[in-house]
Amino acid sequence: MGSTPLRRPLAGRVAVAGAVWLWIVAAAAVQAAAPAAQPADPGAAMAAPAPAAPSAEVLAQGKAQFEAACGACHGANGRGGRGGAPDLLTSPVALDDGVRFRDWVRKGSPEKGMPGFPLDDTSLDAVRAHLVSLAGQARRMGDRQIAIVGDPGRGRAYFEGAGGCTACHSLAGDFAGIGSRYPARVLQGRIVLPRGNGVHPGLLQLGVRIPGITDGAAVQDAPRTVTVSPRNGPPATGVLLAISDFDVSLRDASGAYRSFARHGAEPRVQVHDPAQWHVDHLARWSDDDLHDVTAFLLGQKVEAK
Repeated sequence: MGSTPLRRPLAGRVAVAGAVWLWIVAAAAVQAAAPAAQPADPGAAMAAPAPAAPSAEVLAQGKAQFEAACGACHGANGRGGRGGAPDLLTSPVALDDGVRFRDWVRKGSPEKGMPGFPLDDTSLDAVRAHLVSLAGQARRMGDRQIAIVGDPGRGRAYFEGAGGCTACHSLAGDFAGIGSRYPARVLQGRIVLPRGNGVHPGLLQLGVRIPGITDGAAVQDAPRTVTVSPRNGPPATGVLLAISDFDVSLRDASGAYRSFARHGAEPRVQVHDPAQWHVDHLARWSDDDLHDVTAFLLGQKVEAK
């Protein structure tokens, strides 16, 4: 007789299946009750949360405090200004360490003309939050990623030689720390557009805004002056207000407004514009000379100590 496969009775197979099922359920219950696995680094789960971003109210307070106490020298946009005051948007003292920043502001730098400011921690923390916010805006706009392709050595040679720049400017005077006062795009822009913030007026009319540049303090340019010499009468000299083929107006040293009608060459009108060299020189700049002078001037920085 041939053999037949061994078959368990139906009841036996049901019993085995039930036992397997009970084992699976029990194992799942044990796993669910087991404590969660601990991270490899026990301190990781206890790490301090990232500091909260300052509120709009704190930033507004910091902006107001900065403009009142610091803006006159460092500029309302924090990029430096009068007397070679440094650019705070790149200063480790201002951005990296709140305790060091408080100490620096309170002590001041008397040897550099900066007095100490006895402000409380809350005010100084708000000022620093404002500066950090301005620096972040500048980075997002790419100010610190602009490639400087000029050669500073050649730029110095041009500045002090063929360019004739030292006839009006001095690295120890009006250009002291100029690289701390302007980012690259504004510094080069003011070489070819010597009035305002170096941004073409047409862009401003189109509504183009650059954080920290177009919303900063107005640049105080030296005014154009004019001397009007009538055929009969003494000449009048003052700040030029308006000029056309038909009239010319000025404000003299006493503050009086003067206006003269023009008829051809009468009266004689002589305008002095401190930026005229830049206007006349615009077509003569080579790309290399412009890039070299920009690189040289960007290197004229004053760092916060």
